[in-house]
Amino acid sequence: MFLSVVIPVYNAGSYLEPCVRSVQRLLLDKEIILVDDGSTDGAVDGLPADIKCRIIRQQNQGVSVASNTGLAAARGEWIWFVDADDMVQMISPDLPEGHYDSPMLVLPFIWDENRIQTDFKASDGEIPYNLWRCWFRRAEIERQGLRFTPGRKYCEDQEFILKYLLSAGANTLAVGGPTYHYTMRAGGAMNKPGMKRKQLKDIASVLWTFSCLALSAGKWRQKWVCRQQKRLLKTWWVIKNS
Repeated sequence: MFLSVVIPVYNAGSYLEPCVRSVQRLLLDKEIILVDDGSTDGAVDGLPADIKCRIIRQQNQGVSVASNTGLAAARGEWIWFVDADDMVQMISPDLPEGHYDSPMLVLPFIWDENRIQTDFKASDGEIPYNLWRCWFRRAEIERQGLRFTPGRKYCEDQEFILKYLLSAGANTLAVGGPTYHYTMRAGGAMNKPGMKRKQLKDIASVLWTFSCLALSAGKWRQKWVCRQQKRLLKTWWVIKNS
């Protein structure tokens, strides 16, 4: 198998090099694609020469468009979207050959917040909310003509995942590694002023789109679809009352 690792980058600063090096260390056949979304901090240009990756530059258009740019350039059988300020590690290279028949592989992860780390395993049949926990089949993405919605700043992960599985099927399989190390940062995009209204609007849009697609596909009564609708509704309600 050949893996395309797509890393959208916007002013990632000192986090970028550790991120790319962690991906480079993975014992997998891979390519690393950095999409510089109009950064102004010089981090991409400052990467050492021993880091081997493709760099694509574009004017600042947001993470969804940057992800689409990386996706269009990818050549691998599988696609993995990695955030530029996180890291990955190969704790257990558990990639059974039979798992490649699944439309999506789900990864374990470490949630790092306030210097407290919590380990989470992956489970068969799990539907993640985060792109970085998923390996997608590129052939399936292209079969669907699936892309991210330009301008979507919140919930773009869930929208892409749910659309993908609605067509590909929700029989996801878990792997033991690589493990994704996600760090919750105080200055992250989700913590910016005025983001709450945008979050609520985007969640409502994703819920409506997913429900309409499920209805038109005749899958609106499937249990996993109903669970994801309830999950989106709960997320909307929690954010509204936070």
